[in-house]
Order: sequence, then structure tokens, then C-alpha cells
Amino acid sequence: MSAERASAERVSAERASAEGGRAGGQMNPQVWAFGGAKGGVGRSVICAAVACALVRRGARVIMIDFDLGSANLHTLMGVMQPKANLEQWILGQAARLDEVCSPTPLERLSLISGASSIYNPSHPTPEQLRRVIHEALQLEADYILIDLGAGIHPHTLDFFNVAGRSFIVTTPEPTSIQNSYAFYRAALLRRLEVTLTEHPWLEKILRRASLAKGDARITSLGQLLDMVRELNYELSRDVMTRLQSLRAPLVINRAYPDDEPQVLKALGAICRQYLHTDLEHALTLPEDKALRGAVRRLRPLHELEADSPFAVAVGGWVGRMLSEAPYAPIHEDFLPLVGAPSFLSVSPPAAPRAGAGLTTAVPSTPGEALLRSAISALNEVQRLDEARAAQAAGLAGRDWKAVAWGDSPAEAAQVREALYESSAAQLRAPDLTPTPLGDVQMRDPVEHEVVCFEEEVRTDLGWFHLKTADLAPFSPAIRTSIYQAGERLVLHDKSYRERYEHGARGADIAKQVERLHHESAEHLKRGGAQAWWAARALS
Repeated sequence: MSAERASAERVSAERASAEGGRAGGQMNPQVWAFGGAKGGVGRSVICAAVACALVRRGARVIMIDFDLGSANLHTLMGVMQPKANLEQWILGQAARLDEVCSPTPLERLSLISGASSIYNPSHPTPEQLRRVIHEALQLEADYILIDLGAGIHPHTLDFFNVAGRSFIVTTPEPTSIQNSYAFYRAALLRRLEVTLTEHPWLEKILRRASLAKGDARITSLGQLLDMVRELNYELSRDVMTRLQSLRAPLVINRAYPDDEPQVLKALGAICRQYLHTDLEHALTLPEDKALRGAVRRLRPLHELEADSPFAVAVGGWVGRMLSEAPYAPIHEDFLPLVGAPSFLSVSPPAAPRAGAGLTTAVPSTPGEALLRSAISALNEVQRLDEARAAQAAGLAGRDWKAVAWGDSPAEAAQVREALYESSAAQLRAPDLTPTPLGDVQMRDPVEHEVVCFEEEVRTDLGWFHLKTADLAPFSPAIRTSIYQAGERLVLHDKSYRERYEHGARGADIAKQVERLHHESAEHLKRGGAQAWWAARALS
């Protein structure tokens, strides 16, 4: 059995299953989106070529050109004057999306053309964007292929996120690689906005991750995950799952033999470092003079010679996709967010002035109030720990820190032991988990580069996991967490509010975090968590 026949039978089986589900109101067509910020990289050409390859294998395909300023997908298919286009539907001149669907010279391949209103393109409303997805999923097709056009626009990111399969198209040029990274980063941040409906306080972190520069910027998604993990461990797992759910394989177009490894090495390294994800590679398409000549002569892509390097590469990849890759439904969890306003399109608030960054109260959402209350409650628990430790050592009426520094080794050892035992017991006790103390108004969040240090410390008492993290922007404090065998032995916040109010710079805070981390590691090496608590009692 030939590969094309096997692919056609697979498509027929999926179609039968889809038609059975259609009766039950299921969303059936596979939606593939081709995106990327850089113009001229070949998105439209690749979208059209993939559509032709799918049709040759028996699939019913509808292409949607979502370039509303300079659409040209219809030209590539030999349709010089589409009978209708998407702009007419946006303007209300067509009631349904299928009314602006035009036939192409290929049977089973239709096209919803974009618009060519270069000077005044139409902009769909949020409701229309949701309707495009809803109505597209009701069209009689096995595949919906969306050419997203160039740029990082809200509707582009939304369709890229909701599609079952999304691909980033790039060329080997450095500017294209740079823009591809920017597009992928913006799409990932937009995807995380799904979590804002239940956790609105996350917007403070996401907004800082979206900044292009400045001391307040969170430079990587790994750093973002570290910050969320410190504040809400369970939520950090959900954030990580959402990041991993957006798989965006790379399509390298117009490449010469040596280009592929260089592009994958450069873009892969930056994705691992700053996006906390591994870059996937879909395929590499060679520079093809036959294709370039066909496009210049306005020759339809479906007439391109089947043995041209470009056609062979696309056809082989589509065949592998149909035989190996399972059905990919759309991301339904993202549907409610399509067209919704994004924090990415809103200018972030100005950074506070030096020396005045913690003086003005800000309105608190329910999520922020809960978080602030929990942090305040944690600080209160730690203050009570110290008082209980002094009382347990029989020093309730005395300055227990002075005793610890005094000349009596016995008394000093007694207070250190009492402090450690009391604090560690309180942290382990399930009934003393910090709870909200009311709607606590926290002042303007700290705005500077957030740092975190984490390592495994080997001692004679075993291995300890040490983490020292800045809690900005939610609290001007440095949190020390120490774990052993999965059990948290230390959770302590050291405030730097006074230093920040007096104009400490972000670099100064970063050095303080690093210094505290190294000091904690040395204490652990000398005597484990007990030595850490003893050193804290003496500080």
C-alpha cells in the first residue's frame, strides 16, 4: 500500500469519527495555525503548500487568511478575485462565515480570503474573534489552516494559542530568529492569562515578565516560575502545565544545508534559558529556485512540480504527520480568553521613585488581599515563634538575644536549642499554616530585578535543599527555604523594607540575597538546620 493511500484511508477514518461526533455537537476539524512576527518568511506559501498536500491525501481543507491588511493567500492559489473575503463578514455584509468561503482550483480545498485594505484595515471585535473560531469549527472540513499574518497582534496570539497545532515560521536570518523568539515568548505569556481568572494577583508577575527592559523586568519564565512557586506551589505546577501545553514546532524556511543546525542551536539555547522550554523542530524547507520562480510568475502553488525540493519536503512532512501524529483538538480552555483584553496591550504603571517606592497604598483585588494577608500572617507566626522560644528557655523577661551573645555557654546553647525546637515545631504543625488576618493593605510593590538562588548542600547530616528568593513584587523580603527529604525545616522571611524606603537599589538587594544564600549554605555545612536557626538567633 502506498504512503499516500495509507494517509487517505487514515483521513477517511478520522472524517467518519468526526462526522459521528458532529451530530453530538463536538468540535471536529483539526485547526493548524502558522505564525511568527517577521514578515516575508513564507507563512502564506507554507500554509498553501500544506493545504495542497493534505488535499492530495483525500482531506477536505479550508484555509483562512487572517492578514487583514495585505492578504495574498488567494493569489498563491490562483484565485485572483475571491468572490468574498473576511472583511465583508467583519463589516456585517455576510451573516455567516461560510458565505465568504471561496472555491479554489483544487477540489476539496476552499479559502476564506483576508483583506487588502492596506490603509484602513478592519479590526474585528472580541465577539467577532470568538465567532470566527466557533463558526470555523462548524465548517465542513477535516482541516482548518490559518495563515496568521505578520506581527504580534492580540488576535494573532489568540488564534495561535487556541489552535490544535501551531507552528512558528522563520528563516535563517538573525532578525527573523530574533522575532520568532519574541513571538513565542508573547504567545506563552498570553497563554498564562488563562490563570488570571482565578488568580488575578498573577498579573503583577506576568506584567513584569512582559517588560522589554528595566530593573523591574523578570528576565525568564524560569524566574517567573520560581516566584510563583514561592507564593503558591500548587499554582506553579498549573502554570508549568500551561506553558508545556503550547507546543509550537519551528519551521525553518529558505534554508541552505548548514542553516538548520545553526538556527536550532541559537534559538534552542535562548528558549531553554529564557522560556524554560525545549524548542521543537517541525521541518526545514530548502531554498528552492523553482518555487521562487513560480511565485514571481503568479503560478498557483498546486501546479508546482511534485519533484521540486520544496514540494518533496512539504509532502513528506505532511505524510509523516498523518501517519504518526494523533488527532489534535483545539485548546478549549483558551476559548473564553479569545478576544479578551490582554495586559500585554496595556502600558505597565510607572516605576516608583527612589526612596518613595513604598509609601502609597494601592487598591487590592481579592486575590492580592489574600496573598498579602497570608504573607503578613507568616511574619506574625515567626514573631510569635521567637517569643515562645524565649519563654521556653525561661527568658521571657530578659533580652534572649543578649543571653545568646553572653558569656554563659550553657545559657546560650539553651536559648538556641529552644528557638530551633519551637520554630521548627511550629513550621511542621499543620494547624499553624498561615491564614488570612483580614484585608491587609500592602504598599506599592517593590520594583527591581528579582533574583533567586537554589542549590543542594551536602553535609555530614545529609543533603539539604536550600533556596533564597526575593519576594518582590509582593513583599519587600527575602525568603529562605530549607528542605530535607521533602520536609521543609526552615521557612523564614527577612524584610528589607527599611532599606528600600531609604533608596536601596535593585543591585544592592540582589547582593543581599546572594550574601544571605551563601551564609545559609555555610551554616548548613557546619551543623544542618539547627545551626541555621542558632545563627539566626544570634543575628
